Amino acid sequence: AECGTVLQFVPPSPRVVPVGRLDLESEGLIILTNHGSLVHLVTSPSYHLDKTYVVLVERFGKPGGAPPTLDALQRLGQKGVVLKN
Repeated sequence: AECGTVLQFVPPSPRVVPVGRLDLESEGLIILTNHGSLVHLVTSPSYHLDKTYVVLVERFGKPGGAPPTLDALQRLGQKGVVLKN
């Protein structure tokens, strides 16, 4: 089954677009705007805008997997995770 988007909850006028996205099982702030230059600035890789994501890790791997070890969480906290565009 296909899910809708956040745009189904806003009126059709004025037309707005989301800046970025949230996955189905995530939560957070999503910016809706009709300012095209802002969308381009925030989403285009050519501007090299750094973004920081905060993630709560409950389990590694598949559902039912082991919880992360303290050592693994400390390594993540020190090094972080770099995502490629």
